[in-house]
Amino acid sequence: CGITSQELITARRGLAININRKLGIPTKNLFFLDYPDGKINYNHQETDKLSRLIKNIHPHAIFIPHKGEGWNDHIQAGNIIRRITKEMTDIRLYEYCVWFWYYNTWKIDWKNAQLLNMTKEEHLRKKEAIDKYIYPKAPCGKPWSGGLPNVFIEANYWNKELYFKQK
Repeated sequence: CGITSQELITARRGLAININRKLGIPTKNLFFLDYPDGKINYNHQETDKLSRLIKNIHPHAIFIPHKGEGWNDHIQAGNIIRRITKEMTDIRLYEYCVWFWYYNTWKIDWKNAQLLNMTKEEHLRKKEAIDKYIYPKAPCGKPWSGGLPNVFIEANYWNKELYFKQK
């Protein structure tokens, strides 16, 4: 597309800020890490930064990508959070579905599934947030988010959210 990786990072972070603003989440509550795209792993220096962030914020729950994701960075992100929070028994982990809908995910732990039904207003806000992510274009005319398959987009427009409680 003729853009640098830094331009892509900046654009996608801008999308995240705009989407979260639309959802009413203050920018001060967003934290960006600098793991290399396509090469996320536990031994990267950003893991220490993430670990400190989790210890400082000490959230009640963390949502991580589903282990059945087909996208390696999503799988590794979940694995890193699992390792960091292993001894933090008061933090709940929930897996959420991103590419889950696109890949053949056969090992599904349905007993830990939780379905969140959205109100019409919540669903509308979700769809608007998705649109703010998938429609903006890079200078070459391609979406900053990349080419997303229709089945992926349709699944994420669903008026429910599926989560899997992990701990």
